[in-house]
Amino acid sequence: MNDSLASAEMWFEFYVQHHVDHRTPIEDSTVEWTESVSKLEHVAKIVIPSQDIMSAGQDHFCENLSFSPWHCLPEHKPLGLVNRVRKRTYLTISEYRHNLNQVAPLEPRGDETFEQELQDCIADISDGASKSSKRPSVAGAEAADRLRRSEAFVSGTLAREQTGQRRRSQKPASKSL
Repeated sequence: MNDSLASAEMWFEFYVQHHVDHRTPIEDSTVEWTESVSKLEHVAKIVIPSQDIMSAGQDHFCENLSFSPWHCLPEHKPLGLVNRVRKRTYLTISEYRHNLNQVAPLEPRGDETFEQELQDCIADISDGASKSSKRPSVAGAEAADRLRRSEAFVSGTLAREQTGQRRRSQKPASKSL
């Protein structure tokens, strides 16, 4: 994915099907909702700009995010038994990972540049390599490797972000395939 995004933007098209009647049951996920009963409705297109998604700053930032379909408006909440099980599973995994990393869950703001996240990553890893690690998942050789990788990305990441921001502001609108 990093190779693809390094050279071009990508996008995802989102569609919904509306509940109609007994032919589109919410509690029975074994029943196919055919388009003859409930047509697909296009609701969104998410565009991911061309970028380096493997920078140390983004890695550190993303490590503390949690995905959940319940990050939504109340009227868009997932329905049905399968989704109720997914909700508990997602929350448990998120709590476990954040406890391991000894950090609070983080919500994206939408204006991240990863410069500060990169500096935080270097500080966390340096602290973990020189003392007992605050983050048990980053210890010993792994901490030293992440520190070397972070330091190597500092100048390149910041330069790429600045270049990418200039390039994105000059790009014409993308075309769907």
